[in-house]
Amino acid sequence: TDDEKNNVKNAILNALLHIPLEDRLIRNVYAECFRLIAAQEFPNKWKGLDTTLSDTLKQGIANNNNKSIISNVVLATYQVCKQYEYFQKMSHSRSDVPPELDSIATLILPTLINDVFVTKCNQRNNSDNDLLRMIAKLYFRITRSYMPKICETLAPVILSQSMNILNEIIQDTEG
Repeated sequence: TDDEKNNVKNAILNALLHIPLEDRLIRNVYAECFRLIAAQEFPNKWKGLDTTLSDTLKQGIANNNNKSIISNVVLATYQVCKQYEYFQKMSHSRSDVPPELDSIATLILPTLINDVFVTKCNQRNNSDNDLLRMIAKLYFRITRSYMPKICETLAPVILSQSMNILNEIIQDTEG
């Protein structure tokens, strides 16, 4: 039944969003299950997934920057965006951006970039490198085929922070 399907997909999403980072193998299995379900169900049969991811991200930030929850939201968002990465047309415009990709980008990226990426870049320690890399990869994936308008606004922020990190690495290797 539809209720059973909804229960299963929500249980898998909830498990993915709250699994500890240390449980990498199980996390990867949940991520792949989630990706397969989201590719079939989102957006038509899974209304509100983008809002759930956004709300969970905000909870992770409010919960003392819970790195597991934040990383898992990034992973889940990354999995959803896989289906939009490639396009068949040789040319496209902003009007071609699928509304669900635009919604995900608008709901998640500003919080993720401004409240997590910038903060972690400015107070950088080695334990944050995986999360920073994941956020950069998500931004790249979201912009790979289409350019949601919010990405144009966030590009200077993510690029300047990335350049700062690269300069730190260069200085560390030279010093």
